[in-house]
Formats: sequence, C-alpha cells, structure tokens
Amino acid sequence: MDQRADGSPSVDATEPVECDSLFSEHIEMATVTFIVGLCGAGKTWLAERMPGTKFDEGFLKDVDQHAALINALRSGEGCVVVEIAYCLEEDRRSIVRELAREVPTAEIEWLCIENDLDKANKNCRERTNKGDPDGHVRINRWVSPRYTYPVGATVLPMWTRQIPPESHQSKPLGLG
Repeated sequence: MDQRADGSPSVDATEPVECDSLFSEHIEMATVTFIVGLCGAGKTWLAERMPGTKFDEGFLKDVDQHAALINALRSGEGCVVVEIAYCLEEDRRSIVRELAREVPTAEIEWLCIENDLDKANKNCRERTNKGDPDGHVRINRWVSPRYTYPVGATVLPMWTRQIPPESHQSKPLGLG
C-alpha cells in the first residue's frame, strides 16, 4: 500500500482493502468488569486490587457515576463497577442495555462472588471497616434468594476470616 506525504496510507478505491488492517491499531475496546455479590462477600476488596477506574456501591441509581462510566469507556479506559444490585437479573439487563446503546464497543465481564449467605453474613458481623452489620445481613437475606449468575460469568469463592492458627487444637504432624 502506498503512503501519502504525511505517512498515512494512500488507498486506491479500486483495490480491495481489509478494514481490520487499517483500523486495528486505532480501536481500543474498553472493558468494564462488574463485581457482584452479597454484602460482606469481598467485592470492594477485590476491586481495590484491580486496574481501572473504580465505581463503588451506589452506582445503580447515581446518574453522575453512570455518565462518568460511559465517558471513561468511550475514552478507552478499563473500569470496575461494584454493585450488589447486579446480583439481580433485571438490574443487569438494564445496565447492559444502557452500555449497548451508549458504548456499543465496550466489553462486559462479570465477576460474581459465590452466593453463600452464611459466609457473607459472618463476614458482615466480623468486619471492622463498615458499620451496620445487622442492616447488611437484612439486605443479604433479601438478595440471596434472588441472586443469579449471568451467562459467561466467572464465579469466585467467597473469602472468610479464618480462625487464628493458635486457637486450633491440632496434633503434631506424624502423630495419630
């Protein structure tokens, strides 16, 4: 293919050109990763360790956060959204429709933390970084029976605080 003086390709309209070869270097598909799970599942902890622009709880009804997400994706930035509401299929469908309309080239990934009500409620009661454990347990009791995983989601095991090793009654290795 010939080049123009400015270095850009010169295309003869009579010769076939593969579009992929012309534009592949210039198209950046941004990815939004949604992290969903019950209260106390570890969504925020996981999001803090991932690259990208972060959007945390409260995203569902926050118009400013939606606008910021769309702008970030249009700019090619990867994003991470933490939102318990996306445990529910209806709310997931809504955000997928919005993104398909506003940023059709965006890729969507779903990271779902397993739906384990007992582990999540244990974590809510034991964590020190967020208040109102009883309120979070109530939310979990409502969400858990309605929580579904989207097709193609990666389902992650839920982390729980372990009992300190010194409190285990264990036998020395090799002794029956």
